[in-house]
Amino acid sequence: MNTPGALVMTVVNPIKDVRKVDSHTVDIETKQPFPILLSILTHFFVMDKDWLEKNDAMASTDLQQKKENFANRHGNGTGPFKLKSREVDVKTVLEVNPSWWDKPQHNLTEVVFTPSSPTPRGPPRSSRGPSTAPSRSRCRTSSGSRATPSSR
Repeated sequence: MNTPGALVMTVVNPIKDVRKVDSHTVDIETKQPFPILLSILTHFFVMDKDWLEKNDAMASTDLQQKKENFANRHGNGTGPFKLKSREVDVKTVLEVNPSWWDKPQHNLTEVVFTPSSPTPRGPPRSSRGPSTAPSRSRCRTSSGSRATPSSR
């Protein structure tokens, strides 16, 4: 997060320090009042330090310099789905994570996100700013039929 080119730096600039209190608590000290801190924290993703070190991905990505690391194209998470494949501006495919800690409340085996209109090739989307084109998704159930994801 705190390496040159990290896009998150503009968002977290008001954070002065983060200190571990115990195994379940951190203190976050801000430079000034920061009323949207809790909202900002929902955009952080916890990753396994050993995995990052093993894959040389401790430094944040610098997309403005077109520098990526292993974490850009490989998933490290514990959610109900895991990354199967990613083609920038083409499609992202997720598959069921058999190691997920909870019981699935769906019958999906695959989720495919595709842009609804072609986007010109160029730098990665995050360095061009947010997309104005809506995306669509397609989900496959275990029976192979298609389902439209609900917007819960």
